[in-house]
Amino acid sequence: MKWKFQWIAILYLAISVSCKKDSGIPAIVNVYVAGYEYKGSLAVAKYWKNGNAVNLTDGSKWAIATAIAVSGNDIYVAGYEQVGSNYQTASIVKLWKNGNVVNLTDGSKHAEATGIAVSGNDVYVVGYEYDNENLFNANTCIAKYWKNGVEADLSNGAYFEYPQSINIVGNDVYIAGYASDGTYEYAKYWKNGSPVMIPGDAHATAMAFSGNDVYVVGIDFNFFANRNAIIWKNGDSTILRDDPYETFANGIAFVGKDMYVIGSEYTGSQFVAVYWKNGVLTRMDPSAFSLNSIGTDGSNVYMCGSVSIGAHSGAAYWKNGKAVNLTDGSQDATALSIVLSR
Repeated sequence: MKWKFQWIAILYLAISVSCKKDSGIPAIVNVYVAGYEYKGSLAVAKYWKNGNAVNLTDGSKWAIATAIAVSGNDIYVAGYEQVGSNYQTASIVKLWKNGNVVNLTDGSKHAEATGIAVSGNDVYVVGYEYDNENLFNANTCIAKYWKNGVEADLSNGAYFEYPQSINIVGNDVYIAGYASDGTYEYAKYWKNGSPVMIPGDAHATAMAFSGNDVYVVGIDFNFFANRNAIIWKNGDSTILRDDPYETFANGIAFVGKDMYVIGSEYTGSQFVAVYWKNGVLTRMDPSAFSLNSIGTDGSNVYMCGSVSIGAHSGAAYWKNGKAVNLTDGSQDATALSIVLSR
């Protein structure tokens, strides 16, 4: 199997929250972030509400919370937990609602969740499942989603296929991802289960919508020449290059008429977190090395990702560029998904 360039951090769900006021007093915005923090040699799936951590697993097995959504008073988190003690073993896709877990796969194979979305009473989790308990021995990987716990395949096993994020727009379900034939990568998205191919050798990681326009971001491999962040608007591509560095796009969101794309760049010796506002690059503090998810409350921009804290990586989020550390650096940790609610 071809080595798969995959960012664990990568799911990318950008959600805007409408601005409401009561008697002129702005409503309180709650910030939810999902990710993981190590406990010894094993990762603990967790989320943070306004900086306060909630553990979803006990640390006895390796587990990650990859995506989070909030609907009313309910908190939904998607992720996965290994059946054994390391990353290569079989794993179970899990959905936590207010901390109560539902298994979406049976644990006989290696499977991962990458995104989540809630629309009315419907809860969608997107991910993939290999045909083997050890992903490095797999012959294929099936793209899947679960609607209210009911599984549906997005691919037929002809390729290795990896959905990365999900968006609900009206009655339409959009899922961004990519396929691999063992030689090249093919960016694509699914609309209501039907695939839409994007030309080139690339990954699609996230989507956003503005009016009637469909935006997809990801990574262009340029047939092994180099790697660059890329954005497709209605299928037309624009490279977000920062020569001579390689760049990667992990998420996208609109704040009014402004378009934000988040990700990282590789300088040859280290990764640096970056974002583009209307195509203009901004580097974050040098301690930040990846931005994984973005959200907005309608006026403020929130991003989450990874920072260096001493000898370890830490989970953090940024509000309008100001960092809030979620972990203290005593263990490695990463923030993968951010969502806002009132």
